[in-house]
Amino acid sequence: MARCFVGVDGGSSETTGIVLDEAKGLVARAVGGPTNYHAADLERAEAHLFELIGRLLEKAGTTAGHVTHFCFALSGVSREADRRAIGGVLDRHGILERSALVSDVEAVMATVDDDGPVIVVIAGTGSVVLGRDEQGRLCKVGGNGHLLDDGGSGYDIGVSGLRAVLEASDGRGPTTQLAETLLAAAGLGAVNEIVPWFYGSSDRKRYVAGLAPRVIETATNGDGPATAILQRAAEELAQWVRVAAAALSATDRGVRIVLAGGVLEHSDLYHRLVKERIEDELPHTRVVRPDHEAAYGAALLAMAR
Repeated sequence: MARCFVGVDGGSSETTGIVLDEAKGLVARAVGGPTNYHAADLERAEAHLFELIGRLLEKAGTTAGHVTHFCFALSGVSREADRRAIGGVLDRHGILERSALVSDVEAVMATVDDDGPVIVVIAGTGSVVLGRDEQGRLCKVGGNGHLLDDGGSGYDIGVSGLRAVLEASDGRGPTTQLAETLLAAAGLGAVNEIVPWFYGSSDRKRYVAGLAPRVIETATNGDGPATAILQRAAEELAQWVRVAAAALSATDRGVRIVLAGGVLEHSDLYHRLVKERIEDELPHTRVVRPDHEAAYGAALLAMAR
C-alpha cells in the first residue's frame, strides 16, 4: 500500500480512528471503546486503543509496519506525565518513533482552515476550550477533569441531573421529570439506589455522561429543572469562550468559534443554547459546527510530521 496516515480521536466514551492516503482521501474508519486512561485505567485504555487500530488497519488492508505516521489525539493527555504514560504504551507496540501525541481539542483545531482567531469548544464526556490567534499562540481554558472542572460537559449535565433528582426527593428542590427519566436510563428502580450506583461504578464518568441526552430530552419536554441545568451549562461554556477571546485580544472583532464534541454535535437544543450565550457575550463571533471530525484532524497532523 502507498503511504498512509492514521489519526485517532480518543475520549472517555469512545474512540474513533481513520486512515488517510497521501491525497487526504479516507481509506478506512473504525470506532472502539474509551481510551482516556484517567477514566479507564491505562491497561484497559491500551487494550481498547490497539483493538481499534487492529480493526482499522485490517479494513484499510495494511499493517502497523506500513503506516507512515500516527497521530493520537487523546482526551486526558495534557501534561508531561500523561505523555510519558501513553508514550510507554506506544513504545511497547513499536510505533512511538512514528507517532505524535496531542490533545483532542488540538485535533479539532487542525481541521479549521482560518488564518484569523479561532476558538474551539469541545463538550463531550468532558469539556475544554482552546483559542488560537493569528500568530499561532494558544490559550487553553478548562479541561481539568470531571472532579475539578469539565463545566458544560456531558458529565456535568448528567451529574447535575442526578443532583436535581436527589434534591427533589428530599424536598430541597422542585419536582422534576428527571427522576423517572434518569432512573430508567440507569436501570434503577428507586431514588435511594442512585447513591450506591454512582459510587459503586468503576466507569462512573462514562455512565454519568451517558445520562446527558436524557437530561436534554427532559428539557425539550419543558421540564424546569432540566432546562435550568442546560442554561447554566451553556452559560459556563460561554464564559470560558469569553476568557479565551480576552486572552487572544479578540473580544471586539470577528472570531470563528467551532462547537464540537458529542453533546454539542448530537443535540440541537444544547447547541442552540450555547451558541446564543456565546453570541450574547461576543456579538462579533461566527459560531459554526466543525467541518471534519477530530480523528480527521489527527490524521492531518500525522501527515504534517
